Amino acid sequence: MAKTPSDVPVEPGMPQLDFTTFPNQMFWLFVTIVAIYFILSKIALPRIGAVLSDRQDTIEHDIARAEELKQMAEDAETAYNKALADARIEANTIINDTKLEMKAELAKKIADADLQIADRAKESEQKLNEH
Repeated sequence: MAKTPSDVPVEPGMPQLDFTTFPNQMFWLFVTIVAIYFILSKIALPRIGAVLSDRQDTIEHDIARAEELKQMAEDAETAYNKALADARIEANTIINDTKLEMKAELAKKIADADLQIADRAKESEQKLNEH
């Protein structure tokens, strides 16, 4: 015997779409959402906020320290350049003083040599005149 459509038992569709269970589903959805909200607001979000705050503090501290180090480096560079300029000035002064001393010593030795040459020339002339 052939089955007619009225003989086939009607099976309900997906349980989520069964209108008779909507109030029960809505209740558990509400309970789940409230539970998730309280868990997030009381546990997870404060921890995340604390981590973000710590990170921000660390970043600000690192930036401040970097600025301090940058200023120290600039100060050191300025001091280095000043010391280098002072050393160059001192070196030029020493060079000039040494040149002047050498010129004075050279002039004195030239004058002494001229006197010796003049004395020898006179001695030679006297010897020539004597002979």
